[in-house]
Amino acid sequence: TLRLPERMLAELEGGDDAALFASGMAAVTCVLNAVVRKGETVLCPRRGYFAVRARIREWCEAHGAEVVHYDPEECIELP
Repeated sequence: TLRLPERMLAELEGGDDAALFASGMAAVTCVLNAVVRKGETVLCPRRGYFAVRARIREWCEAHGAEVVHYDPEECIELP
């Protein structure tokens, strides 16, 4: 089980809990499923791992959420 290493990680980081995933893509999908709802907006940096940005875009399209891409080095006005 992953609970022991998750608890150890949480303790090391000073958090209440932690979650370990088999891949970064699994972690991204878990966050999207847990947090984003239809009609909401997700901010996604223009730079970064292409597959993660594509996954965010595809997931949001399929679930009725909007994706706003931004340059992390520029200030943006939130929608």
